[in-house]
Amino acid sequence: MSTNRVEIPKPKSEKEFDYSTQFLNQIRMNKEEVEVFLTSGTRLVGFIVKFDNVGIVFFGGPRGETGKDQLLFRTSITSIVPL
Repeated sequence: MSTNRVEIPKPKSEKEFDYSTQFLNQIRMNKEEVEVFLTSGTRLVGFIVKFDNVGIVFFGGPRGETGKDQLLFRTSITSIVPL
């Protein structure tokens, strides 16, 4: 009886972040207000609530209006600028 083993890569340690994760985490923890520019040209002003590798939960709205929580997909974001 032969067994074929599949090598599963070890997960990254918690200290190994990419630059965007470090940047977003710092902004979120400091509760900094940010400008988010989308690929459509829309400008949003607000706060990062949570994020993962696919999206960002953002509280705010266009032109600084207070809004609701929104899920922004990372692929739709061109830049994030702390204010």
